[in-house]
Amino acid sequence: KPELICGIVREAAKFGVNKVKFSGGEPLFRKDFEEILTCLPPLKEISATTNGILLEKRAKTLKAAGLDRVNISLDSLIPEKYEAITGARPGTLEKVIKGIDSAVEAGLTPVKLNMVLLKGINDNEIDSMIEFVRSYKGKVILQLIELMNIDPNLSKYMIDSRSLEKSLAQRASEI
Repeated sequence: KPELICGIVREAAKFGVNKVKFSGGEPLFRKDFEEILTCLPPLKEISATTNGILLEKRAKTLKAAGLDRVNISLDSLIPEKYEAITGARPGTLEKVIKGIDSAVEAGLTPVKLNMVLLKGINDNEIDSMIEFVRSYKGKVILQLIELMNIDPNLSKYMIDSRSLEKSLAQRASEI
């Protein structure tokens, strides 16, 4: 219920909480998400993490209801690779990109794109992802995320983050 969520956030705000991020699962599956946003107390920032699939149609109403910005999971710009990583249906990547565009247009900025790097799968897409983000002229930020080593079966997908960081630092115009 929206009232319960808003009540919890109101109480937390009394103790100094001034930022809230809606995450876990997919917040946009909630048909009452705008209602929740509307009943929140004034905060410094209200954000949400989403897969972006439903964002195109709701970006404006989310902004109007009080959402400040979004993080969007985007691990690849290649449709087949995106589908393999996420298990999404064909055509889903196009919806996510339209969602990014709508979020920027609605002012849910900076939009932060979360790209989990997977060795041998999408680690060769960093440059194309940087170019994609650059086209939004500062309104979209790329966040490269290291895969958490919580499953030994996934360790083969771990990247060498230190060498990647060095490589990016050498190419960057500023850090």
